Amino acid sequence: AYDKQVLSIYRESARANGFLGPYLVAGHPLQSWLVFEVLGVATGAVISGLLARRVLVTVERGPRISVRGRLALAFVGGALMAVGAHLARGCTSGQALSGGALLNLGSWAFMLCVFAGAYAGAWFLRREWR
Repeated sequence: AYDKQVLSIYRESARANGFLGPYLVAGHPLQSWLVFEVLGVATGAVISGLLARRVLVTVERGPRISVRGRLALAFVGGALMAVGAHLARGCTSGQALSGGALLNLGSWAFMLCVFAGAYAGAWFLRREWR
């Protein structure tokens, strides 16, 4: 019940937004030119990569971790990010890019903390890349 109520509030807020509103009122998402533009860009990128023989399916990893272990860590990290984004009612890229572009002090402080945390965390994982 709570999730439906929150979703309803978000929908109404998006409909009232001057930028997002017309996309939601137009009807089915496939009626929007923006959907086809994004699909065209993605398709063109894949075709270009295939023609240039630059498409390679690989998993970047250190020499001391298996592919399965690397994928498991990536999945766990993504799940933690999703939980954090849900709890924060937004994502880190939205905070950093949107807030940073608006010169919000909180967004800049957040990004400095993210980079400091990543730099500090890298010390613990340095052995995996030797």
